[in-house]
Amino acid sequence: MALRVIPVVESRFKLDGGAMFGVVPKTLWSRGAPADDENRVQLVCRVLVVVYDDGRLAVVDAGIGESWSGKDRAIYRLEPAGGLSTALARLGRSSGDVTDVILTHLHFDHAAGIVRPDGSLRFARATHHVQKANLAYARKPSAKDEASYRPETIEALEGARLRVLDGPGEVLPGIHARLSNGHTKGLQVISIDSTSGLIVFASDLIPTRAHVHLPWLMAYDNHPLKVIAEKDALFFHCAVEKATLVLAHDPEVAAVRVGFQGDRWLAMAVDLPA
Repeated sequence: MALRVIPVVESRFKLDGGAMFGVVPKTLWSRGAPADDENRVQLVCRVLVVVYDDGRLAVVDAGIGESWSGKDRAIYRLEPAGGLSTALARLGRSSGDVTDVILTHLHFDHAAGIVRPDGSLRFARATHHVQKANLAYARKPSAKDEASYRPETIEALEGARLRVLDGPGEVLPGIHARLSNGHTKGLQVISIDSTSGLIVFASDLIPTRAHVHLPWLMAYDNHPLKVIAEKDALFFHCAVEKATLVLAHDPEVAAVRVGFQGDRWLAMAVDLPA
């Protein structure tokens, strides 16, 4: 069995820089992520297309999608890139050919793309894989997090072919999940045994290259100290396994290799293996 992994920029958007970097001073984070006149920084929604040699076709996360009002598009400076549709078309495929959708978690910038503007499921024939803990939390989020989960996404999942996972383990042949609970409950970090080596998609545990530095956290993270511990453990795993780490939101760097130098983890940008 051979798996080919294709990283895709599904859309571009902006979020408040203070929210993305938490307690890190703007004088530091703005060096690598300059803010606009409303203090927003440029981000992307990066998803993965996984092509099996037996015909199965999976996507990891679905991005932010296009079901947004003009007001919301302005707030987030949302720019749909059409990258996922384009990537599938280059493979001679379409959304209807996707057999599996693996959602790292159900925040809108990772899962809203499963819904079309008319409210229908984008990947109507696919099995949608989501962690039980995150699905339960998305249905009844805290007041802090409720804006991150869109009711339309949860409603669409109720009518989808849904596989609810309960903990770490194999999601699909060659694809495994490990759990992270620092950013939100039941986020699944996805590892893929591709034809070119191990690829890890950490989602919002490590959203950009800057967040490889352990103390650099997001205000969106629910349990900051847990995030630090989870990042440290994942970096050790990636370093030992020589894994390529794909970044979900970095607008410039799609993938890195991590290594320990001195007293800190460092990231080197790499091309994702073809």
